[in-house]
Amino acid sequence: MQPGDPEKGVQRIFEVVMGTDMGEGMEWDLRVPLGLDCFGMFEAKAKSLSATLEKMNNIALSTDFVV
Repeated sequence: MQPGDPEKGVQRIFEVVMGTDMGEGMEWDLRVPLGLDCFGMFEAKAKSLSATLEKMNNIALSTDFVV
């Protein structure tokens, strides 16, 4: 009783790999979130990473050699 349709999932993956239909221009994207549940988790992770990156900005940029 899964919410997602496996045939649609396979079709979308094929479209992304081939760069056709809904996947046009996405051939080089590393991740393809499929389904509402996956999309929500992906979105939450992206927001978390973005917040961490913003918070650590000064630390990250302070480690290069100064010439």
